[in-house]
Parts: sequence; structure tokens; C-alpha cells
Amino acid sequence: MRNITSSFDEGWRLLGDAVGRSLLASLQRMGRSELAVPIISTQLVSDTMLGERSSIENLVGATFAFGMRSEAEAARALALLGLNAEDARLRRRLLSFDCGRCLFRDHRGRVEAIKVDVVVPSLLRAFSTTPPPA
Repeated sequence: MRNITSSFDEGWRLLGDAVGRSLLASLQRMGRSELAVPIISTQLVSDTMLGERSSIENLVGATFAFGMRSEAEAARALALLGLNAEDARLRRRLLSFDCGRCLFRDHRGRVEAIKVDVVVPSLLRAFSTTPPPA
């Protein structure tokens, strides 16, 4: 058995296109037999919306929702995690998360607040998309 990992930063490019969504759906289905693991990252939860009421949630096994900056995005993140988007306490909690803190939903649907720490500083530098200070 082999393991295939595909990482897509700026996932909105794939999600905003029918061919990209088809590619992600194929990768998700391959995961069952080929241990394929697509990793999709995006800045806005609204990027995962395929229509007014549809999202990619059925294609995703695990979801990380890091700190949000707006009530609307926090509500969308909660909905994507399968939580109550109307819960003001949960929205405030998500809005208060600082660097590395997030809500994590596993492939069984369990949701927990976690903190992600990079233990090897060179990895953080290698994967950072933040421009260096001028």
C-alpha cells in the first residue's frame, strides 16, 4: 500500500472551479483505497462554499478552524465543523483564538479546541507564507 499526500495552499483556486472540485473529489475517493491525503488550506471559510447552502464538508475528513476575524466567518467555521453557528459563546471563543489555537474536528466528527506548536523552528520558516519583514 502506498501513501499519497497532496497539499493545496490557497484552496479557493481549486474550490472555485468545477475542474478543481472534481480533482478534489477524485482525491478524496482515492483516499479509501490508496491512502491519499489531500490537504487543503484557505484563508476564508466562505471559500469552501460551493453554492448558497453547499460546501465541501462531505469531502473533508479532518478540519482545523483557526482564529477568525469576523463574526460571519466564525459562524461559517462553526457550521463547517458541525457546531451551532448561532452560539455567540462559541463564535467569541473562535474570534479570541491567537496564533496556533484552533477548533479541530476529526474524521469521526469529534470537535475539540487544540493548540498547534511547531517544535522544529526550521519547519515553521520553511512552510511560512508570511513575507519577511522589510
